[in-house]
Amino acid sequence: MEFKVSFDAYAKVVIAIVTILFVGIISFHTVQMIESPNRLARTLAFGFSIIMMVAIYTFCYLYRPLKYVLESGKLIVKRPFKDKTIDLSDIRDAYVITKDSMGWVVKTFGNGGLFGFYGEFRSSRYGHMTWYATRKSNYVMLETTEGRIVLTPDNLEMANEIKRQIQ
Repeated sequence: MEFKVSFDAYAKVVIAIVTILFVGIISFHTVQMIESPNRLARTLAFGFSIIMMVAIYTFCYLYRPLKYVLESGKLIVKRPFKDKTIDLSDIRDAYVITKDSMGWVVKTFGNGGLFGFYGEFRSSRYGHMTWYATRKSNYVMLETTEGRIVLTPDNLEMANEIKRQIQ
């Protein structure tokens, strides 16, 4: 069973702004490298920043959640690179939570909007969580043997389907 995901307005704005910003900076740095009288120093400095921006953008793009799949006793977070698999036997509970009930959320290590929200987050209400999300709504919380996981499917019925399969 597949559950689609989509970006919310916030993620779409972040993607647009970061894309425009990175294209602008890369274009500027490319022109500076070409026109610079001190080519080696400028090329190294600007080349490094271009490589870093392309690497960040590529990493965020390749690890974005594409969909969630329930099959063969597993929940799979499908991504362009390296799917995340969670055994249903490791899930204790699944339930829907609201944005308000989440409390204050802080990203501790991860991505906060460029092609999704994924990595390690901390909530004032739930503590440490791992997110594989594309939006700041439609939260499905999974209580697992390893900790809490947050998913954001378009269809919140996913929580009930997981509960049905783990019982």
